Formats: sequence, structure tokens, C-alpha cells
Amino acid sequence: MDEDSPRNAYATSDGRYVAISAGSQRVFERLANAMGQPELNTDPRFCSTKARIDNAAELDEIVANWFRGQTLIEAMAQLEGADAIAGPLYDIRDIVKDPHYLAREDIVEVTDDDLGTVRMHGVIPKFSRTPGAIRRSGGDRGNDNNSFFGDLGMDSSELQALRREGVI
Repeated sequence: MDEDSPRNAYATSDGRYVAISAGSQRVFERLANAMGQPELNTDPRFCSTKARIDNAAELDEIVANWFRGQTLIEAMAQLEGADAIAGPLYDIRDIVKDPHYLAREDIVEVTDDDLGTVRMHGVIPKFSRTPGAIRRSGGDRGNDNNSFFGDLGMDSSELQALRREGVI
């Protein structure tokens, strides 16, 4: 907390987390207003960037206490309403439902020989001329050894030797 304060991921009452970084005066004022504590903006301990850094632990506890009294949805509504800069920390349940992730195809469905249809991470980054694609889930371990090592110029006897030695 020596560069910006407050800056942390704060736990909400429902066990979720919200990340904020409110180091600049303007952003901190929005946060204090969102928290319903505009008096923090004139409190000598927090009324400047240097003062907030000098009193970072105390300020962090004030902010953490506010978040502990809010659910994620309540906190985000207050923060967004005050134009404060904040974002919820996502877990996989959030990611697979988020419209932005879905629109970007960051999570894709792929057919797996053993598991059927599975969701997995899509190709990131996306390039317009070479967008990339997931063609399969990966298959069993060693499934592509013959073609991979064959492309390197190894013949079947060399592959067998690698198998006997436990290399592949």
C-alpha cells in the first residue's frame, strides 16, 4: 500500500470480492461518495494522495468494513452509481455466464472422445487474419507422438526406442 491507497480486493458479505484502485483524488472522492462517507474526502488523514498513503492501513480497514456490509450486487450498484472505478473478481461460474466472455468466445465448447462436449478456454488473443481455432480437446497422452516425432524426421525404430526408455 505504498503507491496508491486504497487499492485492494475487498470481501463482500456474500463471500465475493471487489477490486478497487482509488489512488487519485478524484477517484477516491467517488469511492467515498459511493460508500456514503463523503466526510472521508475532507478528513485530514485521507484528503490527499500522500495522506492516504501515510494512513493506508487505517483507510484500508474503513473500506474493508464498508464492503463487509454489502453484497457484491449492492456494492457494485453503489460504486457504479457514483462512477467509482471497481470490478468484481470473477470465478469460473461468473466467466461462463458473462456476456462479454461469451461474445468473445473466450470459453468454447469442444467435443472430447471420452467426455462428450466440454467447455474450455478459447483462443486468446484473437487476430483478424489468423484467428486461431480449437479443433479438439487434446486427446489421450501420447496420441500425437507418431505424427509429431515423425515430422521431426524420426522413424518407427527411433520412436520404439523412446517408448522403451520411457521418454514418450
